Amino acid sequence: MRLFAPVITAIAAAALLSACSYSVQPAGTPTSAVTAAPSATPSASPTPSPSFIGPEPGPVGSTDCGGTSITLDQPGTSYLLVGDCPLVTVQGQDIEVTAPNVGELVISGNDIEVSAGDVDTISIGGQENEVDAGTVFGVQINGDRNDVEATGAIASVTVGGNDNEVTAQTLGTIVDDGDRNQIRTR
Repeated sequence: MRLFAPVITAIAAAALLSACSYSVQPAGTPTSAVTAAPSATPSASPTPSPSFIGPEPGPVGSTDCGGTSITLDQPGTSYLLVGDCPLVTVQGQDIEVTAPNVGELVISGNDIEVSAGDVDTISIGGQENEVDAGTVFGVQINGDRNDVEATGAIASVTVGGNDNEVTAQTLGTIVDDGDRNQIRTR
């Protein structure tokens, strides 16, 4: 009987741990891509699963874009992205994102903060959003009181709103179709 106790304990532990798995769905699926598997024992309060569409989360709260598009939409959440991020869509309000280099960054909402490396294009539709990036090829803003800062150059800026600020080391083409916008170099 003593020989079977460790085997039974190991089987029970494996069964309990197997309930802690993630399910991944392809980008573009309307439901959350990461959902916790049902637990063998009910808990006192359910733990909400992260709300984003994309690959499985990485270690220590980071999310690996994995070369696919990702959508972040959980209000009041901070996201740390790693890996190859060709398209990052942030929609909602009060969301913070830290990302590496990004192909296309699309912001649709209010009070969103993004800190990224180099970004090919930034498109903002909303109010009071803030983006800090390295070098940016193109910025398009359709909203008010947004702030984009690049430590490098921005090749093209198009603004269709009011009271926006765009700052870069150097600026290329500028189209300002709003009022009281400040588009300047450092």
